Amino acid sequence: MTRRRHARVEPAVLDVALEELLGADEQEARLDALASALAPPATVPSTSSRARLLASLKVTHRFDDLEATVAELLDLDAGAAGALLLAVDRPGSFTDGPGPGCTIFHVEGGPRVKDAVTGFVRLEPRCSFPHHEHLGDEIVLVLQGAFRDDDGTTHVAGQIARRPGGTAHAFAAEGELPLLYLAIVQRGVVIDGTPLLAGDPRA
Repeated sequence: MTRRRHARVEPAVLDVALEELLGADEQEARLDALASALAPPATVPSTSSRARLLASLKVTHRFDDLEATVAELLDLDAGAAGALLLAVDRPGSFTDGPGPGCTIFHVEGGPRVKDAVTGFVRLEPRCSFPHHEHLGDEIVLVLQGAFRDDDGTTHVAGQIARRPGGTAHAFAAEGELPLLYLAIVQRGVVIDGTPLLAGDPRA
């Protein structure tokens, strides 16, 4: 009789799957249940052991330093923001954007940004984002690369650029790296005379 061999799942793949399936609160609740089931009452794990165990469950990504900012801007908890930042490097997350070399990864934020167009935008080197008008206030967090605004201002990774509603501009990616940024525009944008509002798959 031939024994079936089960494919081995790498720990990193399991960690990503856990992070996507379970939020931080759910992970903590399951750890509590596991600790209660396995440990006699006299040997409950110490606070420091528990903290180390929770830290070991956290999946890291290359934008760890910006996770808290992304969470704040999108009105999400850190776990949800971290999962989105993991997904920006996953094939298939982005769809065609409004111009050559531009792709967009649409995301949903929390209640504070429910009426905003929210997403990550990738712009290849030397490509431009077309002229557009902001219907409400715009916040852009640069994750990678840099862009030069049509007023000559340059914004680089880690910086936040803000523009009030009613303003309009275009900009171009600078340098050799693709530009990657998070955009949040209250009420939406108008590109080539077409309004793109929250919930519109083209926005």
